[in-house]
Amino acid sequence: MRCAKIVVATAFLGLLWAARPANAASCDGLTSLAVSSTTITSAAMVAAGGGFPEYCNVKGHVDTEIAFELRLPTKWNGKFYFTSFGGLDGVMPGPGAGLKLGYAEVATNTGHASTNGTVYDGSWAYHNLERQVNWAYRSTHVVAMAGKTITTAYYGAAPRLSYYVGCSGGGRHAAMSAQLYPDDFDGVVSGDPFLSPPGQVIAWNWDEQTLTAAPIPPAKLNVIAKAVLDECDAKDGVVDGLISDPRRCRFDPGTLACPAGGDGSGCLTTAQVASLRKFYGGPRNSRGEQLFPGWEPGVENLGWPRALVNTVNGGPGELMVLIPDNFLKYFVFGPGYDPLSFNFDRDPAKLAPDFALFDVKPDLSAYAAAGHKIVMYHGWADPRLVPVLSIQFHGAVARNLDEETRIDDFYRLFMVPGMLHCGGGTGPSSFDAFGALVNWVEGGVAPDRIIGSHLTNGVADRTRPLCPHPKEAVYTGSGSINDAANFVCRVRHVRDMVNSDFYRREREEDDD
Repeated sequence: MRCAKIVVATAFLGLLWAARPANAASCDGLTSLAVSSTTITSAAMVAAGGGFPEYCNVKGHVDTEIAFELRLPTKWNGKFYFTSFGGLDGVMPGPGAGLKLGYAEVATNTGHASTNGTVYDGSWAYHNLERQVNWAYRSTHVVAMAGKTITTAYYGAAPRLSYYVGCSGGGRHAAMSAQLYPDDFDGVVSGDPFLSPPGQVIAWNWDEQTLTAAPIPPAKLNVIAKAVLDECDAKDGVVDGLISDPRRCRFDPGTLACPAGGDGSGCLTTAQVASLRKFYGGPRNSRGEQLFPGWEPGVENLGWPRALVNTVNGGPGELMVLIPDNFLKYFVFGPGYDPLSFNFDRDPAKLAPDFALFDVKPDLSAYAAAGHKIVMYHGWADPRLVPVLSIQFHGAVARNLDEETRIDDFYRLFMVPGMLHCGGGTGPSSFDAFGALVNWVEGGVAPDRIIGSHLTNGVADRTRPLCPHPKEAVYTGSGSINDAANFVCRVRHVRDMVNSDFYRREREEDDD
């Protein structure tokens, strides 16, 4: 899973470069700086190039394994920016958007190194609770503290504001920081967040078992995507190739069944229909109880290949094998475990400690009380992390607030039609969530809409407002459907949720 591709405006709130006072530390002198529980292993100037300004690159680690890199631009805007990666992490994110904008930018490997160089590797977690806790939440906090201390020493002044920006696994770290450490960041961007790793692993395993038993040929994904669009496109009031809210869609995979239980290139076998229904429905136990939400219909031909559906044989895609198999083997059962033996009646209970450790809990009341802000977004066509979970989390956060606190005052969720995981797809997936957050934190302007664009060969061929949930973009009835100016943000009724509310169920179980 990759991090969000944030579109950065060239003129951004009039950046004010901070002058370094005479008592500020030199770059190479930072190696002798004393920082609690932190070792600085190197500090060296890096010349401007590749779109990045000149900066002091500081490398080190907190404790023994939580590695970090801190990039301190010569021309500093006086603020702090935490960048991120995703998946199971273990890889150090390179220089990014924060550095380009003049922020002191920090990154971490979250407390472990990927032994095989990929974000899918989970072997580092086996019998190592310390690493699991670091990955769950602690690494972000301690690196933020160390990074701010070093930043203050280098510039002779503390950062006046701090931000966290991430997507996927980084989106989870952003939300987790807001929940557990509400004073660490004045604002966070949480994109397509990995809110419940164990719950999502159960869902991935459900799909892995489903496609192992009855593969869906990759060539048939175009057939499925077309049938879904034909059924659902007009539900939002305009035929534009986008499904604004897939929960309004009532697509029945049975309409694609081949005659007389046969097979064909333009239809699905009985087993393939059953597989597709399981994908949309999500995992259930033998009593029919929903264990986690399923996938939303739409853009199956672009999102599902490779990630969910193997492009060669139509069996489980790499995502459904690599992360869940690694998680079940190294976080839960042991290296010899066969993931295809996971039992949906018996085994979810064995993940209870993992739910407790890794889930972002839907209580952001302390973050709200601190006056901080969160902008979350999620692509409706995300094929990696089920999108409806972000809506359910948002609803649970609202339920956990006191009567005097309005969720819109500090937390806004933007659902993006047609967008895949952290970008791409057929929808308006290019947008500046970070700019909207900064304008909210620093300018006091809450984002009532964020303009998104769909790009073809780098050129915008469609713009559309992204609206804070529960609103969605509604066509005014005149003008081009490719122009955001002809849409307003409005609440349109959705009759039911299709998937059960995971976060409401989780809260009720906690109450019991």
